Amino acid sequence: MEEYYSGLCYRCNQSLAIGRGRWLLLAAPLVAILAGCSNNPYPLDEANSNIRYAALGEDPKTLDPNVCYDESAGSVLANVCDTFLQYHYLKRNPLVLIPSMGARMPDRKPYTFTEQVAQTDPAGQPMLDRAGKPVVQGILRHGEIWTFTLKPGLRYGDDPCFPGGKGREVLAADFVYSLKRMADPTVGCPILSYLVPHIIGLQEFADAQIPKLVAAKQAHKQYTCDFSTPVAGLQVDPANPYVFRIILRDAYPEMKYLMAMTLTAPVPHEAVEFYNRDGQNGMRKHPVGAGPYRLVEWTEKQRLILEQNPYFKGETYPVQGAPGDLEAGLLEDAGKPLPLTPKIVFTIVKNSLVGWNLFQQGYMDSWGVPHESFEQVITRQGTLSEEMKSRGIRLDTVNGMDVSYFAFNMEDPVVGGYTDKKRKLRQAISLAFNTGEYLDLMTHGLGVPAQGPLPPGVFGYEPGYKNPYRQTLPDGETNLVKAKLLLSEAGYPDGIDASTGKPLEIFYDDAASTPEGLQASGLVIRQLQQLGIKINERSSTYAVFMQRVDKGQFQLMSFGWVADYPDPENFFLLFYGPNKGPGPNAARYSNPEFDRLYDKMVAMDDTPDRLAIIRKMRTILQEDCPWIDDSHSVDPVLRYNWLKNAKSHPVALNTAKYLRIDYRLRARMRAQWNQPRYDIIAEFLAALILGTVPAILTVRHRRRTSVRMLGRTLARGTGKGPRIL
Repeated sequence: MEEYYSGLCYRCNQSLAIGRGRWLLLAAPLVAILAGCSNNPYPLDEANSNIRYAALGEDPKTLDPNVCYDESAGSVLANVCDTFLQYHYLKRNPLVLIPSMGARMPDRKPYTFTEQVAQTDPAGQPMLDRAGKPVVQGILRHGEIWTFTLKPGLRYGDDPCFPGGKGREVLAADFVYSLKRMADPTVGCPILSYLVPHIIGLQEFADAQIPKLVAAKQAHKQYTCDFSTPVAGLQVDPANPYVFRIILRDAYPEMKYLMAMTLTAPVPHEAVEFYNRDGQNGMRKHPVGAGPYRLVEWTEKQRLILEQNPYFKGETYPVQGAPGDLEAGLLEDAGKPLPLTPKIVFTIVKNSLVGWNLFQQGYMDSWGVPHESFEQVITRQGTLSEEMKSRGIRLDTVNGMDVSYFAFNMEDPVVGGYTDKKRKLRQAISLAFNTGEYLDLMTHGLGVPAQGPLPPGVFGYEPGYKNPYRQTLPDGETNLVKAKLLLSEAGYPDGIDASTGKPLEIFYDDAASTPEGLQASGLVIRQLQQLGIKINERSSTYAVFMQRVDKGQFQLMSFGWVADYPDPENFFLLFYGPNKGPGPNAARYSNPEFDRLYDKMVAMDDTPDRLAIIRKMRTILQEDCPWIDDSHSVDPVLRYNWLKNAKSHPVALNTAKYLRIDYRLRARMRAQWNQPRYDIIAEFLAALILGTVPAILTVRHRRRTSVRMLGRTLARGTGKGPRIL
């Protein structure tokens, strides 16, 4: 029988067992084992490979092109599914749309037609003639017809859904199929409401599916959408399989932005029929596209791997950029075929601290700035620390196409309403909130205080504009004086309801759960309490919070919006009356004059006339004050110098194809930063020797003592001499 020293290698989790008589013989192999252990989370044969490493906070909820709507999953899907249009990678101010799958920009022409519209009475009920039939009236419409021409020869990546597993050519019919599929009630496309009011016949197509779906459920049968049903506003050119048309009942210039979203990417019917057969939602995990990459692996809770689509050809790196791009080295690969990196590995990293450590070790090519590490990374002057610079890290910032805000429930009897006093109450609360203090505390000053809903980079945003009911004065205390005056005029002097003598009490809802979120909520409450108002916070889970928002069960709440595309319509729709909750108009704001101007603005291109209307809409919102405009984000991103051509884009997600890795430099730096710790090995061996030798001697002594005692016992019992065991 042998005594063992056993342990676990902290790097490779390899069990170690050392026999009593063999520990000295195993010391040399032990050193070799420990020296060969590595903290590299990737296969060793990838060390010198041209692979880009990125991270996701969780598994994508879906990679179905007609459903995927979140930025994290979109960063994967947008590189698998190509779109008709895309944003120029380098150009800014303004952002520029260019063809991707398109042979050229779409042709847009006026289209006049007569639409038969059912008449309704003042109560909104259908009007009927004497025979009981609906009364219809012909209305002259001034719509548009958009013609889209595809590049020939584009191909889907290889996939089992195709005969023989070989990807086929992309045709115009695939775009029409995708747009129809968005109206399938079982799909749940999140931007269907953007399209059905405009594309002729799409609403009718969607409505016709509902009774079919209900009938199938009642008969316990599998429902299948009939995509052969024609839609008047979606047409494939019978003479050219690469041309399709979208016919709109009104002018809708925003259509161009929708055609740059993966939600309108072409979808092959073979993929839907193969992966969604028998009611299975297999498209969630099997996107089939014609983009630069194919999804070749998805191991849930671990990783997703994209590899180059060999059929993706013809697209090259831009040869022109924005001012400063040439000096920044962003045109070194001008004219080279895309993608520049053949493989991408997305690792699921739920813990941000783990991700931060991986980045510091060189196992992530880029990373954000953790809140708890901000002072280590960024100086008070907003520059990168010397420690980070010494490691070949650079800091990039990008202005987010977004807005964070606090919304009043405009239907609430206390904070809602459109009387002069109700407006002054909201204006007072808006003035009391200090965005500058909030940004200093939560983002170390990174961010743009919002003076309205439109962020920088969107037509209609004017840097010099100041909202009189926000922090426009240099002294926060002076703003507070103005806020208290408005509060008194609203009927609440020093926060006391003049009619009851009781303090004004307002419920504040949020979904704060992290320490940072709770800290932010505490600041909001403290600032608003300066008015003498009693603020009752109701923090809840995100799901519960969203239920309250959708049902209008709140008075004041914090929220945010990230643009789908850089157009003022995509922000002003948050105030459009017909979009009231559970739609995107979470504040439940309704102003007929604003709605009238909105309808007019949506149909216009970016002209001085459109800007004049935007200014009128902004003034209406300023006075009604359904929001406290908070801020627009400025996101810091850290990147190693081996990641080339990186330039953050505020909207586009299909940017992986432009990035290049100097993987040899990365391998050298990783090796330098993650060398085996021989000092730890020495300490381990010293501890082993110091701990094992006394143990062995003790065991030997005890065993000899036991043997002698046993020998004496046996001798007494048998009359013979000691028995050595």
